[in-house]
Amino acid sequence: MPCPVCCRLQEQPELHSVLYNTEGDPKPTECIRVDGASNEGPSHEEVQYWWTERHLAQAKVVTLATTRSSGSSNLNILELQNSCLAHAHSSMFIPSTLHGSPISNETGKIDYDGLHKNLSTAIDVYIQRCNHAPIGLTEINLYRGAKFDQNKRENILVYLKGSKNERRKLQEENPEHYAGLGSKSTPFSAWTTFSIYIFPPMLLPSRLPSSSMSRRKTRQFASLVSRWSYY
Repeated sequence: MPCPVCCRLQEQPELHSVLYNTEGDPKPTECIRVDGASNEGPSHEEVQYWWTERHLAQAKVVTLATTRSSGSSNLNILELQNSCLAHAHSSMFIPSTLHGSPISNETGKIDYDGLHKNLSTAIDVYIQRCNHAPIGLTEINLYRGAKFDQNKRENILVYLKGSKNERRKLQEENPEHYAGLGSKSTPFSAWTTFSIYIFPPMLLPSRLPSSSMSRRKTRQFASLVSRWSYY
């Protein structure tokens, strides 16, 4: 998810010039290219929540997460990057039981500490083998993700997508947290969705999808966005 991941990236010294201005302050405008998957696509409610939380927590002026329209994945640099990464990990197999089975011999249930240890080591192996994979004239840099509050995420998913009974239970068990999710000062209430097709000036097609902005407005917007810094 965006917010925890971005916070982890801010700690990387090689990305300082991307995320901070020359005075050392966080840049007020962020333009993020993503693919359309459920963990990144800006049309998904949970993704909207996390980007909005970061936007408010970091006091950003503009947070712009963009993806390609359906059928235009070949023009998305993220999709091209994924193909280069797939080439780097082709024929590679990482067992999910590097530290033994995550099933407890005593209870027969999942030992989540053992599962976390297995997955954590698997991530280390993947980064070791695939980091610095070539893409064009540069390379892909992989970073370990941030620690995530799974309980908070589960509560957010209940609030966004849960049934009436699930939401009522959440409200009864976590009244303060539930009230925060629904208040006007929280990320979910503050977010407004804009579905915008972004086409860099040199890659504008002759015809745009009927559901997008007019070609003239899209060209003007693309020209404006091209002056901003991406990451």
